[in-house]
Amino acid sequence: MEFSFPHSASFWKNSPISVIPGGNICSSYYSSEPWKIAATVSLILSGDFRLCFVSYSGKEDGNMWKKRAMKTIFNLWRRPFHPAKNLTSTALILTFLIILNLPCLLEAQMTGASQDKKEKEQLAQLYKQRGDQFVSRDNYKEAAKAYIMALSLARDSFSPEERTELATYISWGGKLKTAAEELKFVLAQQPANLKARLHLARILSWMGRYEKALREVNMILLFHPQNQEALLIKANLRRWRGELEKAKSLYQRLLGKEENFEARLGLIYTYLYLGQRKQAINHFKLLRPRYAYEEKERERLAIALAREIDHSFDGQAFYYADEDENESYFYPLNFTFWLSNWRFDFNFQHRQAGDKRRQVKSEDFSLKTYLRPREFLGLGVGAGFLQLRNGPIKNFLTWNLKADIITSATRAGFSLSRQGFTETAQLMRNEIRYINFNLYLSQKITDRFTFWSDFTRRDYSDNNYSHGFQLALIYRLHLYQPSFNFGYRTRYLNFKCQTFSGYFDPDVYLSHQIFTTFYAESLRFYLYFEPYAGYQSYRRYEQRITNWIGGGSVSLGWIISRNFLLEIKAEGGNFSLATATGWRYYLLGFRLFISF
Repeated sequence: MEFSFPHSASFWKNSPISVIPGGNICSSYYSSEPWKIAATVSLILSGDFRLCFVSYSGKEDGNMWKKRAMKTIFNLWRRPFHPAKNLTSTALILTFLIILNLPCLLEAQMTGASQDKKEKEQLAQLYKQRGDQFVSRDNYKEAAKAYIMALSLARDSFSPEERTELATYISWGGKLKTAAEELKFVLAQQPANLKARLHLARILSWMGRYEKALREVNMILLFHPQNQEALLIKANLRRWRGELEKAKSLYQRLLGKEENFEARLGLIYTYLYLGQRKQAINHFKLLRPRYAYEEKERERLAIALAREIDHSFDGQAFYYADEDENESYFYPLNFTFWLSNWRFDFNFQHRQAGDKRRQVKSEDFSLKTYLRPREFLGLGVGAGFLQLRNGPIKNFLTWNLKADIITSATRAGFSLSRQGFTETAQLMRNEIRYINFNLYLSQKITDRFTFWSDFTRRDYSDNNYSHGFQLALIYRLHLYQPSFNFGYRTRYLNFKCQTFSGYFDPDVYLSHQIFTTFYAESLRFYLYFEPYAGYQSYRRYEQRITNWIGGGSVSLGWIISRNFLLEIKAEGGNFSLATATGWRYYLLGFRLFISF
C-alpha cells in the first residue's frame, strides 16, 4: 500500500507522520496501513498541509477498508478546524470524501433499491389479492381501486395477460381512462395482443371516442374478419353513431350464427330508435340474461321500453307565476296507445288562470297520431278543439301536421299547426289564436359537435304576424354517463307591430346565450339540469331594451319500478321568449307516469 506525497522537508517538518524514503509512510499512532489515509486526512483538516496528492494501491479487502476509513474520517471531522484558513485544503478534502464514499453510496443505493423493489412487488400482490376478493363479490368499484394501486406499485411484476385482466376489471369499476391507458401500455409491448386490443376498443366506445374505437376494431377485423367480439363492438358503434340500418345488419349477422345477449340487446335498442315497436317487443321476449350485469342491462332496457313503446298514462300538475302578477294552475293529461307501430296520443289539459282583474278557465282536447312508414321517414297528424270559459263558452278548432326525415347524421322536418294562447287570463280573455309554421334541421358534424337551426312564422288572430330563427352549436363534453353538453345559441324574432293583446311582441329581438345540459341516470333515479346565461335586446312600444338574462330548469325523477315513475320539475328565468308574456317567471311541477 503506497501513498505518494511531495518530497519537501519543510512540508513534513511538523507532521506527526514519519516519511520513509521511497514514499512509504506509516503513522506513529496507527499500526495498520489502511488507517494511514485517515492520518493524512487529519493533517489536512487541521490546516497543516497546503497541498496533498494521494494515490492508493493495495490488495486489502476494499469493503473493509472503506468502512474503517469512513469511520475514522467521521471521528476526525468532529475535531474543530477553520476552513477559512485554507480554502484549497477544504475543497480538496471535500472532493476526497465524495470520491471515497461514492462506491459505498452506490452499493447501498443498489441494495436499498433491490429491497425496495421486492417490498413493492409484495405489496402489489397484496393489493391484487384484495381486488380479487372484491371481484368475487361483484364489487368492481372497490376492486378497481385496489388494482390501480397494484399496478402503480409494481406494474412490471405482472404479466401482460394479468395486466389486461386487471384493466378489464378496472373499466368495469368505472375507471375507463385508467383502464385504457393500461391497455395501451400492454399493446406497446405486445401489439398483437388480441384480447387487449379488443377491450381497448370496447372502452373507447364506452367513452364516446367512436372514431378511435372504430380504428381499433377495423385493425382487428383486418386480421380476424370473423371475430365475433370485434363485430359486436362495431355494431354498437354504428348504433351509437346513429347508423341504425348498418347496426341492425351487423346484429342480425351475429345472431344468425349463435345466440348472443349483447347482440340481441343492441338489436332491440335499434328497433326502438327506428320506431319499430312490434319487432322490439318480440326480440325482448327472447332476451335471456345469464349473469348479474346482464340482468341489470335487461332491467334498463325494460324501463326504456316502458317509456317509449308501452301503452301509458302521463299525468302532470304545474303552477306558473310571473312578475306581472299572472298566475295559473294547469293539469296536462296524456294517454298513449299503440296499434302495431302506429302511435296514438289523446291529450287533455285543464287550466285556471288569473290576474288582478279576472279569473278564466280553459280546456284543450286533441288526438294525435304518428307513424314511421320507412326507417328514415315519420308522419304525424292531429286534431282537436280549445274551449274557453270567459263568460259564454267558446270552442275553437285546433289541428297539426308534421313530417320528419331521419338519417344517421341528419334530422330535418316541418310542422304546421293551429293553436290558442292559454298561458294567462288576459290572453284567454282576448281569445288569441295563431297558425304556426316551423322548419328545423339538426346536423351532427362530428361525434361531439351538433348544429341546430330552425325557422318559425306565426300568423295571429289579431292581425299580427312574426318570423324568427334560432341557431345553436352544441358540444358534447362528456359522451358517456353522466352526459354533459355545452352550447351556444342565438335567437332572432320580429313582429309586424305591437297590439297590446297580452303576448310578447317585440321589434328586432336578438339574444345570445351559453348553456349546458347535464343528465345522469341510475336504475332508480335520474337528474336533468339545464342552466343558461346571456343577454337580449329588443325594441317595444318605442323603447329600446337591453339586459342580461339567466335561468334554467331542473328535473329529478324516481323510477319506482318498470311501470311507475315520479318526477318533480322546476323552471325559471328572465329569458323573454321562454313564455308567451315575456315576463320573469317561475314554474313548479309534478309528474306521474304509468305504463302497461
